[in-house]
Amino acid sequence: MKFSIAIALFCFFSFIYGQQTIVSNSILNVCKPEFPLKDGWLGGDGDVSVPLDSNTTLFIFSDSYVARKKQNSRKDRGLRMVSNSVAVQKCLPNGKNEVTYYWNKMYSKRPKPIFKSPSKKYLYWVNDGYFADNALFVILEKIGQKENASPDDIFKFSLLGFVLAKIDNPYDDPNEWNIEYTALPNLGNPFLGLRCHVLLENYVYFFVSRHDTAQVLVRKPISSIDRPEEEFEYYALDETWKSGLDTFDMKTIKGFRSNTVKYHPDRKEWIMILDIKFLDNKIKMRTAPNLTGPWSDEIAVYEIPEITPGNEAFHKNNFCYLSRECIQNYDPIKQEILVTYDINNSIFSEILANSKIYTPKVISIPLNKF
Repeated sequence: MKFSIAIALFCFFSFIYGQQTIVSNSILNVCKPEFPLKDGWLGGDGDVSVPLDSNTTLFIFSDSYVARKKQNSRKDRGLRMVSNSVAVQKCLPNGKNEVTYYWNKMYSKRPKPIFKSPSKKYLYWVNDGYFADNALFVILEKIGQKENASPDDIFKFSLLGFVLAKIDNPYDDPNEWNIEYTALPNLGNPFLGLRCHVLLENYVYFFVSRHDTAQVLVRKPISSIDRPEEEFEYYALDETWKSGLDTFDMKTIKGFRSNTVKYHPDRKEWIMILDIKFLDNKIKMRTAPNLTGPWSDEIAVYEIPEITPGNEAFHKNNFCYLSRECIQNYDPIKQEILVTYDINNSIFSEILANSKIYTPKVISIPLNKF
């Protein structure tokens, strides 16, 4: 099944004077994203969004609950988990969404993810995604079992590295995607790894988290991102770009790791949405006039009800993570950004019982208040 989208329309982003800009008829003017539990898709996290055109967004999830087509409860038999899944959200004229979910071997006893690992030692979670050169590129995390994890450890997984998936037929049914995998380099200790991308002029830039207390910038030409023989460049202490990955010469941006970095031409600034620190109840952002900085201090822009005591949605075992801006939903008139984040709970029975947990949350944040 082909998505009914012309290839020529997918240039949703234009590049003016080297800056990333969205067209005026943004998706926000038609509808906001929704994640209904339907057609056997019963929740997921990760929520990486890639705009396809002014009416359509591709969402790619990491761990996802899937089941039989007509199953609508996580408590029913048949519930399974796949390490990643996909949703295509098309805005309808009435302001609502048409959402179609995809994973491999749908409604079978052994469902599979869209991005399938070649090894039983690890699976793929989704880190980021973008369009370039008529192809979809998805950055994947290789996730394996954590060694010597205690029985009560919430995080029983370990990050083993990163892989780049290239899809040259992104408008086909995701189960029919042609996927080529390329290993991305180990960016060296003491790095935690890739966080998010920026497409700017002829380069793809990556923010890389270092010890969770600082970030650095690396880049590579867009045209050679899937060529491992060609080196990355890094932003150096002398504020120039140098070939290779010299971890001792990289200029750091001090602060917690980021999940999205997007340019807002009406404000003439970059906006960085940070990941949510474990058990913190705030979503925070930073701003900068240039990609290389200087970056502002962290600014708390939203109090998360699910982890704020006294709120109706609060549960003591909730925790939230992976806040990301959906740039295609930015409203430049109201100066409101749209952010998704994920809610989880350390008690499995709570996840099964509460459909508002482990289903992406969508919020709007007015920038003119900060």
